[in-house]
Amino acid sequence: MRLLFLAHRLPWPPDKGERIRAFHFLRHLATRFAVTVTAPCDEGDVAAARAALEDLGCRVVTARLGTLRRTLRIARALAGGEPVSLRVFRDPHITRALRRADRFDLAFAVSTAAAELLPAPTRLPLVLDMVDVDSAKWEELAARSRDPLRRAVLRREAELVRAAEREWARRARRVLFAAERERDLFAAREPDLAARARTVSNGVDLAHFDPAHPRPDPCGPRTVPRLLFVGRMDYPPNVEAAVRLARSILPRLLAAGSEVELHIVGAAPTLAVRRLAGGRVRVWGRVADTRPFLAHADAVAVPLAVARGIQNKLLEAMAMGRPVVASPQAAEGLPPAVRAGLRVAEDDDGFAAALLRLLTHPEEARSLGLRARALAKAHLGWERALSRLDAVLDEALAELRSAAPPPTPAARWPAR
Repeated sequence: MRLLFLAHRLPWPPDKGERIRAFHFLRHLATRFAVTVTAPCDEGDVAAARAALEDLGCRVVTARLGTLRRTLRIARALAGGEPVSLRVFRDPHITRALRRADRFDLAFAVSTAAAELLPAPTRLPLVLDMVDVDSAKWEELAARSRDPLRRAVLRREAELVRAAEREWARRARRVLFAAERERDLFAAREPDLAARARTVSNGVDLAHFDPAHPRPDPCGPRTVPRLLFVGRMDYPPNVEAAVRLARSILPRLLAAGSEVELHIVGAAPTLAVRRLAGGRVRVWGRVADTRPFLAHADAVAVPLAVARGIQNKLLEAMAMGRPVVASPQAAEGLPPAVRAGLRVAEDDDGFAAALLRLLTHPEEARSLGLRARALAKAHLGWERALSRLDAVLDEALAELRSAAPPPTPAARWPAR
């Protein structure tokens, strides 16, 4: 069978949330289908990404999403009453290329934004990996904003994204989510579509994130305990969490007598994050590999106030056997059996108390880290997630075969 795999960014390199899940899904699907992968590219080495995906046996259709094109699409979306976060990835060059492409039997989109790449109209069956209920994230960001204009813009985006989620879910045979709570939220919002919703969790590469392999210390000679926060640092919830750690939680630890240093690791730090550097705070920006930082951290903090689905930063820290303290919002997406492998703190005082306990009781911290690694091995490997993905796809394909009168030709893009 021929499968059209749609992503809103090329899933290479698999070094951040949206690309990690997409890459592992794509690599697996390429063993089952003849895959054409299509996505705009707005960063990194396009030639290297294309070569890596072609090495999987995929045909690649892409186009550069430059700054000017992005700006024009944002302007059109604002003027046309469309969701900016979705329409910015809609690329006419890709859509035209797909209309000229070979026929496909099934489309698999790894986000609602990716589904926007589908030419319209089309009868091509769709499986939509919504991952999270993204509109709920925009609603949370709007509720937390103190600026009236920004709050109005975020509310507008939430409403428009929710409408798009509903429309694409109606077109899809199955709608996938990375966490049970996201699936349940979608079912509560769209009860008439609940029967299409399935959970396919994220995984973590347990061989790649293996604490048994020694790694050089990237921070130099150790003099004090280290607290680590990892994430892309232009993403507003990560920025808020970094500022919270440096301005509120860290001072509480220092006042309690700890000499801890905070290390903030992640690409594209905003000015607000860069200004945190100094004293007991070090801002690293993009690094080639986060594993050495994880391996030499005494504790990992994830104080996200807004979090949807499963946080890869949690999976990776737990796979590396690190003691983790997370907010309820960050931890909620984890399978219940896995939550015993970390500590949960409600507020800044709670975070400081939990982190201080781990930093001053190394054996307790080590025990928590070992438990985290064991639970990751038992519940978070990609094999489990991909087996579930296979089951959902088989279910959708069986439904298609039973519903279609034989012989049925594969769907073709309509001519205009």
